[in-house]
Amino acid sequence: MDTNQLQVLILLGIPLFGIATGDFDSSPIIKSIPTTVRVREHESVLLPCYVDNLASKVTWKKEDDIIAQDSTVFGSNLVLFANNTLEVSDVTAADTGHYTCVVTRTHPWGPINQQHAIEVLYPPRLNMTPTGEVEVELDEEVTISCFADGSPKPEIKWLFKGEELKIINQRNVLQFIANRGSLTGEYSCEATNGVGDDSVASVFIRVICK
Repeated sequence: MDTNQLQVLILLGIPLFGIATGDFDSSPIIKSIPTTVRVREHESVLLPCYVDNLASKVTWKKEDDIIAQDSTVFGSNLVLFANNTLEVSDVTAADTGHYTCVVTRTHPWGPINQQHAIEVLYPPRLNMTPTGEVEVELDEEVTISCFADGSPKPEIKWLFKGEELKIINQRNVLQFIANRGSLTGEYSCEATNGVGDDSVASVFIRVICK
């Protein structure tokens, strides 16, 4: 053991008894590199965890939950290969998150880990209220809400009879006073995020003029 190694051990407060120079060479080392994978729904992802001098177990976590340990996986779309690579197949939005490979080391060394990330891209999904056809009285307030989910986050726009309405800040709620019959027509919300097809939902507002 050279002087530099001895100084490090003393600073860390690690007992020196029973530690030979060769212990440093045989300690597990993660050789793979962290990755961030952006993938579309229903595709597969391989997350590497290549370890030199592995003499103990490898555990995979998603956030704080254990999803694979030794040869056992805890998920129907997971496979753990002999080289500790984790396959996540047929991915959905629920598979988005951080994945950590944890390698246990013998005493007195603590575990080492490597974190990967999966971002599952999926097209917009709209939730619009109300839908169908709605009758309102003259001078009644009309409220239409449109919320979009997707990855990346969708942008939305409003249309009236197929023409875009100029609304500030892409508001999720459209409100107006039905003060004239010409406001009768189809109001649509369109969401886009560059993944798959755009999503469109509509409601027909009929202003009743007595």
